[in-house]
Amino acid sequence: MSITKNREQSSLNEGAPPAPREMSKFEEVELIRLLSASRNSFDKLERKLGKYREIYGDALYTKLLFLISHLDFKPAVAKKHYEAIREHHRNCEEKMQRPVDIRVAMADYFVSNKKKIKNPMVLEIHLFRQAQQAGFIDMLTSLYNYSFLRAALPHEMAHSKRYADPMSIVFFDLDDFKKVNDKYGHEIGNSCLKYVAQVIQASIREMDMAFRYGGEEFLCILPKTDKFGALAVAERIRKTLEKSDLSFLGQKDLKISLSGGVSSFPVDGEQGDSLVKFADEAMYRAKNKGKNRIELFSLEKRAYERFDDKFKSVITINGSDYPVMGKNISIGGFYFEGKHGMQCPAKVPFRMELEHPLYKTAVIKGDGKVTRVEPQPGGKCGIAVTFMGMRAADRDMLRKYISFLTAK
Repeated sequence: MSITKNREQSSLNEGAPPAPREMSKFEEVELIRLLSASRNSFDKLERKLGKYREIYGDALYTKLLFLISHLDFKPAVAKKHYEAIREHHRNCEEKMQRPVDIRVAMADYFVSNKKKIKNPMVLEIHLFRQAQQAGFIDMLTSLYNYSFLRAALPHEMAHSKRYADPMSIVFFDLDDFKKVNDKYGHEIGNSCLKYVAQVIQASIREMDMAFRYGGEEFLCILPKTDKFGALAVAERIRKTLEKSDLSFLGQKDLKISLSGGVSSFPVDGEQGDSLVKFADEAMYRAKNKGKNRIELFSLEKRAYERFDDKFKSVITINGSDYPVMGKNISIGGFYFEGKHGMQCPAKVPFRMELEHPLYKTAVIKGDGKVTRVEPQPGGKCGIAVTFMGMRAADRDMLRKYISFLTAK
């Protein structure tokens, strides 16, 4: 009889969608981050919740409301509350004639309308404690910690690869911080670390992530940011810290600075751990060059196979276009022949015309960095350029062209 019952139960379950897996701690913290980043816009939150809705269905709303309020609802009930909160948020904005934080609308909904919470905790503190309990928040600086970096980095790398978006890593280290601790004591040192964390957090976007890597080391993940964009962010942080008046810590002569390194996907590598290592190496190069500076990672050796190929290219220098002849190309950069004495700045906009049998002439545009200049006979010079920034469509076209050269 039990065999018959098992068969009946099996037949009832046939064709039913599998039960969603348990949400990981990383995904819980990611939900908290998405909620904080969306703030005043349910439409923005909805877009960001898309991938989780595909995985968890209505159970997503159960988890979301529990993370915010610690109220536990069945999925169907949680979804109804979520939709009612969205309508309540819209009504609040219409009545108040100004943007209303989603978390405020949620609190008001459960306190005033449903009487579900008698003594509400400030939601931002509650969300923060959820992340703390997950073990992903550094207790001193309130930034994400190394454990969360290990969880977040593969996730961000996979997203960047899937959508062919650039992504950059910035690695910071405070200069001579041991001397600060030795001279002023560890309490002042800890206050400095907190202040640096505040400067970093205030200098990045909501989609970016800042981490305390360990000790006086910090790291930022900057999605959808190419190398020059990351350099601008890093320089902004460095200059803010350089100009900071730290007398509020009770030490008038206290000054701190940092050195940083930048590496980027896809130009420097396609593995998260490698990008962190490269950014770290660039940071140490900044230390060796005098500290209080930012260095871009550049490959001493070629990371990608180069293919001999003649193609037309235009290099823009100080607003003027210079036609040049490309000699070889790779997924990481290209090499062209120019006139002897050609003065190229650090950032070089370029336009390449690549002959492809399927696309006739493929035009690829972007920004590059001159990494090597070699004098050649006949009053010419060879110049190597590393790709720094390129649109997703142009990167895709470049990859197809490299594949075509590989098959030749």
